[in-house]
Amino acid sequence: MIQCKSSYKVISDKESNINFSRYTSFNIIDHNHNFPLGANPINKQRIERAVINELEKLGYEQKNDCDLIVAWFVKVDTKYEEAIYTNYYNRYI
Repeated sequence: MIQCKSSYKVISDKESNINFSRYTSFNIIDHNHNFPLGANPINKQRIERAVINELEKLGYEQKNDCDLIVAWFVKVDTKYEEAIYTNYYNRYI
């Protein structure tokens, strides 16, 4: 039996000496080249919508002529776990 475990970890990075309260608008960089090959494109839309929603909750407005440019990326690590069940005569996988 092979099992796949799904978990995620969110990491963010920003300049510590920047006062973000002086900014009012943002836009997201279109970066299709960073989305994992073979990944579901609907997930890209979900991630971007989640980023937009969170920034709007913080009071930022999405605009083309913006104060902040937001970039995000996804890294996928695939891990498998295998369990082997045996009895006295045969081995089952």
